[in-house]
Amino acid sequence: MSEKHPLIDLAGMIHIAIVVNDVQTAVAEWSKWTGIPVEKMNMRLKGITKEDKDPRNHYRKDYDYGMHEGYGFWEADVDFPNGLRIELIQPEPEKGPFKEYYEKHGTGIHHIAFRCGNDSDALNDALEAAGYPYIVDTYHLNIDRWPVHDTEEIMGTNLCIKPGKKEV
Repeated sequence: MSEKHPLIDLAGMIHIAIVVNDVQTAVAEWSKWTGIPVEKMNMRLKGITKEDKDPRNHYRKDYDYGMHEGYGFWEADVDFPNGLRIELIQPEPEKGPFKEYYEKHGTGIHHIAFRCGNDSDALNDALEAAGYPYIVDTYHLNIDRWPVHDTEEIMGTNLCIKPGKKEV
């Protein structure tokens, strides 16, 4: 008999995070093959700022990344007309979830994110109870919660289960 828990809302897929060697080169190629102008891809450095850290943030027990200025990554967005986004991620030299992935696998899909509405908290709790710890569970000012579970060994990639509904 299977346990009852909320299901992932597959229609709520919002982004796929891909770790790349060089974000500028990746952006140029995505622009070349999709026709999306480079300047529309919102390339930015994240994490290595003096931004206030939310006290609700927590990380997998064997990490302390995110709590110091050495954690960061370059990110750019490839937005599709149907609301799906590909996030291109270039890890910075210090630690972090993307750097860990890159050192283990090289380039590839780090996580797939879904918006699961009111079920997101219960689904995140169920994933953790099933043995999939949080890699990160952070809260961002003016954005929302960003919880990523370490599901890679069994499911082939990590899962990010976010609150709210997908906007198209």
